[in-house]
Amino acid sequence: MQATARLAVMAAAVVWVGAGAAAAGGGQLSPTPGSSVVAPLLLTSSIDIDGVGCGVPAVSKTTLPAGAFDGHVHKPARGARSVDARVTAVAVRGSAVTITAAADAPAICDPGADQVPPESRPWSAGFPLEVAFARRETTAVVADWRLRNSLVVRPNVVPLRAYTQDATDTVVKVRWKQYGGRKAVGFGIFKAAPFFCPSPARCIPGNGQPVRVELTRPSYCPGANIVAPGKPVKPFVFYGSISAFNMRRIGVIKPGTNFQGYEPHKSACLGAATRIP
Repeated sequence: MQATARLAVMAAAVVWVGAGAAAAGGGQLSPTPGSSVVAPLLLTSSIDIDGVGCGVPAVSKTTLPAGAFDGHVHKPARGARSVDARVTAVAVRGSAVTITAAADAPAICDPGADQVPPESRPWSAGFPLEVAFARRETTAVVADWRLRNSLVVRPNVVPLRAYTQDATDTVVKVRWKQYGGRKAVGFGIFKAAPFFCPSPARCIPGNGQPVRVELTRPSYCPGANIVAPGKPVKPFVFYGSISAFNMRRIGVIKPGTNFQGYEPHKSACLGAATRIP
């Protein structure tokens, strides 16, 4: 089912943010502890280390995304080999990842293996690179998984179920009291879907009433946290639970009741979403 033009307008009206976008823009502040969560990421790539001479170290340097901390190299490990060379040192300092290798194979170090002396023989080694790290990320809201950019930050419209054309109740005109961390709280107006509200005289109770919306359970889809060197980190953490609470009595429903909501973490990535502890 295709997303409607109304949803497209909603997506265009929100502010698209994320720590990666902030870093790329250069002029935005990094997420603060109160407006973000600490999320795990994995940088994957491959590296080539070129050197000259037996036992002479050469290095490869990779930079993690801005704001990265607690970096740890999974691959290559110290001692890993690639044809003529082996890794002699692995280091992560801040956002800088340095892999050092040196040639020790007979083809490079045996004086009789070539007319070129060992100290002048060139060598090259390739290794897979995997670096786990953490970074503060602003949590987003699921607009519609079928949209190209399905995650939005600080939206002024929050859907109350997995989006279905003309059948999704929403909270509109949302003003956020707090946003981006483990829990977001906003206030807006409950708007019944056209299917349930074909006319003012034929509408479900509560339409147009003020409500409080709460977003919790930051989560992400497996693989969405994998990044490449030099590429911006796109928003990937989303609120896995959305709840709406009425502020006034709606029929028999008392004020402060969680009367509607859904759990995007069950709809996303075939139910395999990972919760951020």
